Amino acid sequence: MKLFLDENLSPRLVAIGHARGYDTTCARDRALLGSVDRDVLELCVNEDRVIVTNDADDFRGLVGELDVHPGLIVLPLVDRATQADLLERRRWISSRRVLPRRIRRLATSWSTA
Repeated sequence: MKLFLDENLSPRLVAIGHARGYDTTCARDRALLGSVDRDVLELCVNEDRVIVTNDADDFRGLVGELDVHPGLIVLPLVDRATQADLLERRRWISSRRVLPRRIRRLATSWSTA
């Protein structure tokens, strides 16, 4: 699985993704800091990368406009240490088949919290 970490997440999470066996990159490493979300989405679709962000409102709308997209993982708005802990939990990003169901469940629980 290939991941793209949005600029609102710590670029240090790239190392965690690599340690877990994921091809991971981030906005900083791709010279995309300050880019509009639509450009980030276009890159991710072209490279088959799942977007990891805590910018749920904007990206949910954008991916909703597409018939097919690689995926969207929305982390809650938490401090950067907690972001790292969430990404290290391989159990919820270990399978593409279970990923969408778990994302929906997590996103629902975060939006109602």
